[in-house]
Amino acid sequence: MKKRYCLEMAGDYACFTRPEMKVERVSYDVITPSAARAVFEAILWKPAIRWHIRRIEVLRPVRWMNLRRNE
Repeated sequence: MKKRYCLEMAGDYACFTRPEMKVERVSYDVITPSAARAVFEAILWKPAIRWHIRRIEVLRPVRWMNLRRNE
């Protein structure tokens, strides 16, 4: 039987950049599965472990913010 893990993450700001927007940084609404997998790998990484993200739940409403920067 495979073990299942649940992780709750929180933060003031996050930007999960969309690759199709080359010039402007536009974020996905929620964390992407690959970013969630990277969080698990940052906590525990072993060559024998392969993380599979099954579900992402949003616990609070998503808030947007416009931020202009000279890059």
